Amino acid sequence: MDYSNIKKIYIVFISFWIINFLFSNYQIIPNSDDAYYIIPAIGFSYTNEISFIQFGEKYTFFERFPFYTFIQGLFYKLISLKFDIGFYNYRLLNIIIYVS
Repeated sequence: MDYSNIKKIYIVFISFWIINFLFSNYQIIPNSDDAYYIIPAIGFSYTNEISFIQFGEKYTFFERFPFYTFIQGLFYKLISLKFDIGFYNYRLLNIIIYVS
């Protein structure tokens, strides 16, 4: 194979990756494990505890390491000053981490 062919293949693969990254943020539905990190993070942003309250009962998730939930809860506190947490912006921290 010639060097120009390898370069073309590399450019095609990188362009597919970039297109996938740009359009997947709007098309992918929430994962099944998003709730295990996002619900306690939203609870932390409102109550300062890594837990959530449902029907008057308090639930905590300490079978997983809570550092990511804590950081995400702090991030939700910061962004809730500017706009509400919704379906299109709850993954904003994940996108920022991924891009950086």
